[in-house]
Amino acid sequence: MPGSGRPWLVLGGTGLLGARLVRQLRTQGQVVETVARQNADHQLDLTDGAAVQRLLTDTRPSVVINCAAMVSLAACEAEPDRAQALHSDLVRVLTEVLSPDQTRLVHISTDHIYAGEGAAAHTESSQIQPYNIYAKTKLSGESFALGYSNVLIFRTNFTSAVKHNEALPFGAWVLKTAREQGEITGFADAYCSLLDVETAAKAILEAAVMPITGLYNLGASDVFSKLKFIQELLKQAEVAAEVKTGTVAGLVPPRVRAGGMDSRKLQAHLPWSLPNLNSVCAQLVAEETRHAI
Repeated sequence: MPGSGRPWLVLGGTGLLGARLVRQLRTQGQVVETVARQNADHQLDLTDGAAVQRLLTDTRPSVVINCAAMVSLAACEAEPDRAQALHSDLVRVLTEVLSPDQTRLVHISTDHIYAGEGAAAHTESSQIQPYNIYAKTKLSGESFALGYSNVLIFRTNFTSAVKHNEALPFGAWVLKTAREQGEITGFADAYCSLLDVETAAKAILEAAVMPITGLYNLGASDVFSKLKFIQELLKQAEVAAEVKTGTVAGLVPPRVRAGGMDSRKLQAHLPWSLPNLNSVCAQLVAEETRHAI
């Protein structure tokens, strides 16, 4: 159990969310070990089920947080078998090897699976419709995770304002593109409840030690289009650029249009309020400012 002296194991611990989780855990004085293909405490291919099983047996973690993912939609379409292995088969291995009375499993899923169009705030029981390989394989992983009794599953979407591992998260891409090109296109028909990654990590870690299990949405307190997000972020960052209106219609692979989430189920357990769009953008601007100092 958390606090037992056994380590927290963060799969995908060098990624955007994983690195923030590790940083916050170490600040709290927790024993935490990372797992990734490189630059981690345990360097291995998480699609190698036998290697994952040996790792779990050797480390005997009190908590496993699974952040591992292929975040590129195009990469998932190009390598569907690898996407299935990482997003689904890995979760099956975790649930088969771990013991619910010994290890808490925290699984990071996605908001890319909700059906419909527009600014609906989906609950955990809303209709789902995975539009691409990424979403289909993530949903498959959820099904395995739900069979593990001591699990927390978070459907979430998060970003950062700074580069991570040479990659540009959405927020950082928006700021860089707008500054360098003087214009940027935002999708008016793609809705979300995008969070800043620092807040996402904080909520996940606080919930991880609570006596709760099951599936939870984790997002901003409101629903907004990608276009509105870009406009608000540039406004708060004081970046003057032309923001053009675009559409996700016809994009390949297809994107979710209605990714907005109702996070009140999780909010009921948190002692602080999940931020709205304005606060998310303020957090991102502050993050970029800190990074520049």
